[in-house]
Amino acid sequence: MNGVVVAFLGGFHILAAAAFAFPFELRYAPIMAGMYLWMGFATTFYLHRCLTHRAFETTAAIKAFFFLGSAIGQQGDP
Repeated sequence: MNGVVVAFLGGFHILAAAAFAFPFELRYAPIMAGMYLWMGFATTFYLHRCLTHRAFETTAAIKAFFFLGSAIGQQGDP
């Protein structure tokens, strides 16, 4: 495998495991919900509906916003 990809994905898993060292605070919930929705809409609307089915067209700024959400969510390249 590509060493860069392994290091990148391994780094995310190490950061996720390190999160258990800190207590959960309720003020994190809106950020978590926002990230969940952003990545979910990026996958369903942008990658699936917009690129796969060509169901709609949108502006370049909205495409960039959803592309970034899919990239951060590691959903693969469009």
